[in-house]
Amino acid sequence: MAAIIDVRGNITVAVFSPRMVWLWEWMCLFTGLHGLESPMMLSGARTEAEQQWLRKCWDLDMGFGLSYRPALDSKHIPDEHSMVYAFDVANAEEWCLNIGLHVSKNFVNYEWGGEWDRPDVRHFEERG
Repeated sequence: MAAIIDVRGNITVAVFSPRMVWLWEWMCLFTGLHGLESPMMLSGARTEAEQQWLRKCWDLDMGFGLSYRPALDSKHIPDEHSMVYAFDVANAEEWCLNIGLHVSKNFVNYEWGGEWDRPDVRHFEERG
């Protein structure tokens, strides 16, 4: 279990799946090697109540920049094993496009939200 401080200063205690930990560490190494800004966590684990609040904000047209109505079965909500299978980054859109395209072309275990019908370029999740 790791305590993660997101860009808003919220502290989340979460257990990311081993693959999501690997992706985060890869992003840190890749950006460091290429002189790019490090990844910044926007959102990792969410409670069901937080997810419901986000859906309610979307429904009231107060989506706060959300690209989609938050899912009922979000991979941000810990599963029965307390694992989280998604995170969003706070980096600029250009950064997200660069890293997201690299992830989607080279790593089959991940899905990048930038390739969805309604793109969510800050979202990365484990397939499956």
